[in-house]
Amino acid sequence: MGIHRIPVDVVEIERNIIENWLLALRHWIKLNSKRAKMVLLSLLALVVVALLVLFVHNAVIEKQSSQYFSAIGKYDEALKKNETEKDKALNELLADTTKLCHATWSTEQSNSGCLLTALIHLELKHTREVAESLKTYATHSGSKALKAYTAFYAAYNYENSDNLDDAYKLYGSLQNILKGTGKEDIALFHQARIEYYRNNLKEASKLIDTILNDYKTSNYTQEAKKYKKLIELKKSQPST
Repeated sequence: MGIHRIPVDVVEIERNIIENWLLALRHWIKLNSKRAKMVLLSLLALVVVALLVLFVHNAVIEKQSSQYFSAIGKYDEALKKNETEKDKALNELLADTTKLCHATWSTEQSNSGCLLTALIHLELKHTREVAESLKTYATHSGSKALKAYTAFYAAYNYENSDNLDDAYKLYGSLQNILKGTGKEDIALFHQARIEYYRNNLKEASKLIDTILNDYKTSNYTQEAKKYKKLIELKKSQPST
C-alpha cells in the first residue's frame, strides 16, 4: 500500500481557511496599526530578553563548570599532602566551594559544589557543616533518589552533632520525599529515636507503633522493638 494522499478538495478547503485568516489579520492590522506595532515590538522585546537570558545562563554554567572542575583538581591535590598541609589546603579551598554552593543562580554545577563542600567538611571533621551542605544539595537536587539520599545523610550528621531539632525536621522532609514508596520507616525510626533522646516518650511510642503496625517487613523492626522496651522501662521509672 502507498502513502495515503490528502484529497484535493480537503487541501483546497484548508488553503481557503488559511487565506481567510491572513486576510482577517491584514484587515485587523489596517484598522489597528498602532496596536499592531506595539504587539510586534513586544514580541521582539520578548525574543531579545529570552536570548539574553539564555546567553547569561550559558555563561553562568560555563563559569561554574570551570570553578567546579578547578576545585575538584585542588581537592584531589590536597588529599595527597601530609595532614597539616592537607587541612590548610582544604580550608583555603572551602571558601571557593562554599561560594559556589550558595551561588545566586543555582545550577547543576553549583549544586555539585555543595557535595564537594560536604566532602571537604567531612575530611575536616566538621559534622554540622557536612549536614548543612548536604541539606542545601538536597533542597536543589532534581533527582528524587539523590534528594532522599542527601537529606538522610544531612539529618544523620545533624543527629550526630546533637542538633536534634534540625535533624528531626530533615527526617520529616525525608519522610515526605519517600511518601508512597513504603520506605518511610527509615525516617520514622530516626524521628522516634530523637523523641526518645528528648524524653518525649509519648511521641516516640507513637512513631515506634507506626513502624511495628504499618511496616511489617521493615529492616528496623528489631530496633523498634528494642526502643519500645526502653520507652516502657523509662516510663516505669519514678520521675525525679
